[in-house]
Amino acid sequence: MKVAIVGGGVSGAAAARFLAEAGVQVDVFERDALAGGLMRSELVSGYSFDVSGGHILYSTNEWYNSFIAGIFREDELVTSRRNTKILLDGRLVHYPFENGLADLDPEERLRCVVGYIRAWAAREAGARVPDNFHDWIHYRFGEGICRAFMLPYNEKIWKADLRELGVDWVEGRVPAAPLEDVIRSGLGARTEGYTHQIAFRYPLCGGFQTIFDRIAAPIRDRIHTGVAVRRIERRGKRFAVDGNLYDRVISTMPLPELAEVLADWDSAAREAARALQHRSVTSVLFGIDAESVRPISWLYVPHAAQGPCNRVTYLSNYSPRNAPLGRGSIQAEVTHAGPLALDDGFLDGLRQRFHELGLLRRERVDVMHHHCNEWGYILFDRDFTRKRRLAVEGAERSGVLPLGRFGRFDYHNSDQCVVAAKALVERLLAEEGGA
Repeated sequence: MKVAIVGGGVSGAAAARFLAEAGVQVDVFERDALAGGLMRSELVSGYSFDVSGGHILYSTNEWYNSFIAGIFREDELVTSRRNTKILLDGRLVHYPFENGLADLDPEERLRCVVGYIRAWAAREAGARVPDNFHDWIHYRFGEGICRAFMLPYNEKIWKADLRELGVDWVEGRVPAAPLEDVIRSGLGARTEGYTHQIAFRYPLCGGFQTIFDRIAAPIRDRIHTGVAVRRIERRGKRFAVDGNLYDRVISTMPLPELAEVLADWDSAAREAARALQHRSVTSVLFGIDAESVRPISWLYVPHAAQGPCNRVTYLSNYSPRNAPLGRGSIQAEVTHAGPLALDDGFLDGLRQRFHELGLLRRERVDVMHHHCNEWGYILFDRDFTRKRRLAVEGAERSGVLPLGRFGRFDYHNSDQCVVAAKALVERLLAEEGGA
């Protein structure tokens, strides 16, 4: 069997590895000059820069954790305890917000606790689950937490009217703290949420891309970079990928782009794929003096008045080798719908805003570097589930197997991408009776 994989991110590379291990001939086509997708890292004047934002290594999947243990020695990974904050009115509030109410002033704390209790009581009384994200946030968290954090942060990251977003995606992505934890937090005792990621790991050297590199190592010679696939079509029982014949095709190409490439697709599926929405993310690296580096993992910056950035990663805290000796680094993330004017004025303005917020000293910044990722986040509009189902089912009816965050429009982290790639390969091998 001969398989073409369109897209050389982690999903494509993992699928290629697992296929090759089963004796399948495979080619991976990546349109960019470098493979890695959203896991790419760059070395900039001695600083490691994860070009699509702050990534961490953690998983609740036992198979994945064993897989990582098989490609890394323990001393090649740095283990950290999460210390995440929210910058609010000059105050650092523990994250998740509802677990950090003890860090607020008494009046704000009271508003948040009362609102949370009222929302909890309404749910217990049978309040109907809202059909849009704006109302769902109120339904889950109450007025105080919504006003202080949840609404401004989500408006900032999604760049959309939250009433136009659905709620199918929130389960497991926006978990709620138990009522008892929120009350304890309101009484001044800090509690801990999102405990599944309380400890995380990160490569000692090379940035987050090192994980991709280890996954891709056995099939590096099968990844063809700088190759943009223009057309996929049926040729009898086989598929032509820009004229080259394969038995099967796996696509990690974003579904809206696949709509312009895949010939054998019914019109309803094609139009559904074209209508799927996304948000871009631009990451900006700042090389700063070590004295400005706080003992923080990452920092949320929720309010519009704080500037365009929604999250800051303290990248030099992830590994001591992410910055030159005696220096540190932070990395800002800015989401946007459509292009962002990334000129010197924008970068200088962001540096100045961070200076005013106390995140760096403007005169001590020695490096500024940025990277724009057109495909950063899935936008879950209210018609998302229907459009995604039509697009994915249409692609599979054509014989092409969609895979990956944008290949299937599944909101997967990197570990989930690898697990999904393994499952797809097992399915494909079963259908084909092995290699």
